[in-house]
Amino acid sequence: MKNLILGATGNLAQQFINIYDQDKEIVLFVRDKKRLQSQNNHYSVIEGDMYDYKTIIPALEDADIVLSFVGSSPMPLFANNLLKAIQESNSNVKRILWLGAAGANKETIGREGSFWKTMPEYFGQQKDAIDIIINSQIPYTIINPAMFNTKKEQKAIITQSDTQVAEVQSVSRQTVARVFNNSLINNQYINQQITVGDSY
Repeated sequence: MKNLILGATGNLAQQFINIYDQDKEIVLFVRDKKRLQSQNNHYSVIEGDMYDYKTIIPALEDADIVLSFVGSSPMPLFANNLLKAIQESNSNVKRILWLGAAGANKETIGREGSFWKTMPEYFGQQKDAIDIIINSQIPYTIINPAMFNTKKEQKAIITQSDTQVAEVQSVSRQTVARVFNNSLINNQYINQQITVGDSY
């Protein structure tokens, strides 16, 4: 079995790959493998495109857990394409760890209030994609980072996205990568949405 990483060329995914400490093989799904920052013999790379769900199917072979670090729009299309690929591949995915965005649930973030007010279309798409994953019947963990800062890893401040006001202001990518890693290793936050920050 293996863990599949979507959006593997992104900064957050690269932070996760750098701290990945499981024995399971990881497969990186990328549009262009030349864009990978790190080169490592412990993973394999499959090129494809989240716009075309059929290209995801080969990457799902023997996949146990899917970790999505895809962060660009159109998020609902990407969520639907992942689920179509899982269904058509007859893979036995046991869990999806999905990168969302703090503010997608209209929770208040930091001193400025809800992020939703600033970019309603972006956060609306994030919310729609999150709902698609939640309603898929596959166990999930939605990790919603606050606005990214440039700090090194800090102690994570975690709240339940859909039920609490998150007073965090921002978060480092290293902190979010650690939360993904810990959630994966320790089976934390199953069927939960969490907001992650490390700075008030």
